[in-house]
Amino acid sequence: MVASEYMNINRKKVKDNTFRNKESLLKPLIDYFGDMFIDDIDPETVQEFLDEFQWFEDGTLRSKASIYNTYTLLKSIFNYATKKKRPYIDNPPIYGVVMPKGIARTHCHITRNGGHYG
Repeated sequence: MVASEYMNINRKKVKDNTFRNKESLLKPLIDYFGDMFIDDIDPETVQEFLDEFQWFEDGTLRSKASIYNTYTLLKSIFNYATKKKRPYIDNPPIYGVVMPKGIARTHCHITRNGGHYG
């Protein structure tokens, strides 16, 4: 609900391409947090999401940019939830969260078991 409100308001402020990009970043957030109440989400839950999100299903790391952009959208949604006339939450649950390193875009990929290919 909060994410949809944020996206609806944001839709009017950004170009079409930017909005489509945000929509694609929103999918993993909805998949992970969609059934949770926003006031039940704490920094540990956000950290667990990021720690899982950094890995693709095939065991390779996502890019730093992908992780950062998804986290930035999540942070924006939480900030929106604190700045409404009647806020959903008092503080965004992002304090103390550590960004996973991800991988710089190269021709080499690193897998969970430390192997390289590419």
